[in-house]
This record gives sequence, structure tokens and C-alpha cells, in this order.
Amino acid sequence: MIRRIAAVVVLALVASGCATQLGRRTPACDINRVDSTLILQAQSVADAEYVPCVGELKAGWDYEHAVVRSGQSMFWISSDRVGERFLEVTLESTCDIGDAVRVTSDEDPVPLYVDIRQSDVTVSLVVVPEGQDSAIEAYASAYADQLRGTVLRDREVQVRVDLSTDTTSARIDKALAAGYPVLVVGAREQEEGLAELHLPGPDGAVDPVRVAPATALDAVEATLGGTRYEATWFYPFRSGCVTYEFDAEGPGVDTLPTDVQEALGLYPVDPLRAYGDQVGWVIP
Repeated sequence: MIRRIAAVVVLALVASGCATQLGRRTPACDINRVDSTLILQAQSVADAEYVPCVGELKAGWDYEHAVVRSGQSMFWISSDRVGERFLEVTLESTCDIGDAVRVTSDEDPVPLYVDIRQSDVTVSLVVVPEGQDSAIEAYASAYADQLRGTVLRDREVQVRVDLSTDTTSARIDKALAAGYPVLVVGAREQEEGLAELHLPGPDGAVDPVRVAPATALDAVEATLGGTRYEATWFYPFRSGCVTYEFDAEGPGVDTLPTDVQEALGLYPVDPLRAYGDQVGWVIP
């Protein structure tokens, strides 16, 4: 009888359209556990197939209680490394994925669409060998190998050697236009073990300098801001959609997507409905 009365109170709050913060318990991703926050989320969006849940959070991460209203529920994850409320998790009846791209989902069979606005988790460099000389191209590849796998401000350095048939200047301009630092190598650079570094700037390319690999990394690092990840993830399913809104900055951003996939999940609503039937809690 107490459970039935409690359910009526919860439903009244959700149906009223006024937000409530009763969901202070973490909605655990444990199929053998049912808690009030899972129930509240399921009640907020009728016929939703899943609700978001939280597994084991990384050290320094904190769950902030759910806010639930009719047609929507949300909660936040904060971190001492990547920011207060760096992640907002929302459950609604529908979502507009816009230009988001479908990627491999960690919640099969639920698809995942990702819209990345800023992802400074890597540093990309382009090495351009002058002309089409095979010896210069081999030196360019060797120079690139000295840079690959290094880390600048928590970002892995990725290097591409542009071996296209475009002119040298066209390849340089294309990389700079995309915002990539460019390392140009020719016969003189091969002889001296150097490369000519071109850095993109707000008003055009910065004057090039001839550098060794280590010096090139120092020069590129000096241009970097803080690591940042801004993106929206969409998990659409029957009668509902879970959205992850990221706004993270700082150490740890490089592994953030994987860390979040390991820490959060989707809890199927059917077991919640079955439990509700047993105890008198109505889940639409």
C-alpha cells in the first residue's frame, strides 16, 4: 500500500509538468537492481524502450541527481579533470540528429549518431616532400616516423605524408587551409636532417622556419590551446532518444569518448514495467 501511494505521488509530479529532483539515487546499470531514479525516468517518457543509466564512474567523476518532468529527464556527470557538468544526459521522446553521422554503437542494437563540433584530442601534421622524387619521399616518411606517437599536451601526434601529384605549393596551401602545420622537405632538408615548418595563422601562414623533428614539435606545441571535446551523441530508439551533450576541457579529454561509453549505458524499460506491475507502480 505504501509503494502504491508513493507511485501515485511520483506520477502526479511528473504529470504536472513541473520539474522534480527526487531522482537523487544513481540510476545504476544493474539489471538486477531497480531504483527510484530509473522508475522516474521511465515514467517521464511514455513507451520509451530504454532509459539512461550509470555504471562504474572513473575516479574524480560525480553523478548529479536527475531532474524529471513530463516528457523529459536529465542528469549530469562532473569531473575534477575535464569540468563541472562536462556531460549532460537527456531522455526525451524524440531527437533531431541533424547532420550527425552514424558510427559504431556501443549500445547495440540501439544506433549511435555523433555530431562533433570540436575535438582537440589529437594533433595532426602534414609532411610534404618537394616534387615527385622517390628519395625525397623516403626521407619524408622517415621524418614523419620520428614524430608519430609522440604526445603534446595530452594529445597524440598524428602525421600524414602527402604523396599526391599536386604541386608542392598546392599541397602546402591545402594543408594550411585545413589548419594543419606543414613540414616541407626537399634535397637540402634531406642533407641536413631538417624540414621547413609552415604554421597556419589567423591572418595567413606564419613565416616558415627550418627545424629538426624535436624543434618542430616544440614549435607546434607552443600554438596549442587546451584540449577540448564538444559534441552531441544521439541514441534513438522506439518512442525515445537519449542524448549525450559534451562540453569538456582539460587533461583526460583524449580518452573521454571511450571512458563515457564504459561508464554509462542504456537500461531496458521492459524489466522496469514488469517490476512495476508486481508492486503497483504504473510505468506508461
